[in-house]
Amino acid sequence: MIISPIVLKGNEKGIRLIIAHDATDSQIKDELEKKLHMTKQCYQTKRPIHITFEGKCLTNDEKQSIINILQNAGLNIKIYNTLQPKENKYEIKHSDTDGLFYVGNLRNGQVLETKESIVIVGNVEQGAAVYSDGNIIITGELKGYAQAGCKGRKEAFVYSYLSGRKHS
Repeated sequence: MIISPIVLKGNEKGIRLIIAHDATDSQIKDELEKKLHMTKQCYQTKRPIHITFEGKCLTNDEKQSIINILQNAGLNIKIYNTLQPKENKYEIKHSDTDGLFYVGNLRNGQVLETKESIVIVGNVEQGAAVYSDGNIIITGELKGYAQAGCKGRKEAFVYSYLSGRKHS
């Protein structure tokens, strides 16, 4: 059975791009171009398409490279899962050498990325994402996406007090 390094899933807001953790840059680009050639008719619209990245942790340059491929295929990509500074609705409330605290809910479209472990005092709502090189602890409900150990730390974990579903 061959497993694709990327999966494109459309939803009411746009596209979810799910990338395998072990996918290389060239595999991602080749597979994306192949899939777009077959399905770009489905996504071509004048309305901006929102894109979210899931799975493999990507740098901003890697994300921009993927967005360029999508735009070159004729897709109107406007917003993806990185907040612009003016939209930034969260503040780090406490920082120490062991990790960070975030107080508040992460809402649809918001992304929190950190190199440290993080405790979120609130919910991670559907459409929101948290990426950490360390551990992630959520005192509320995890309905969005959470990924710990982004830089390969195998012992990193995600814990949510209330039932969560999308984490690794």
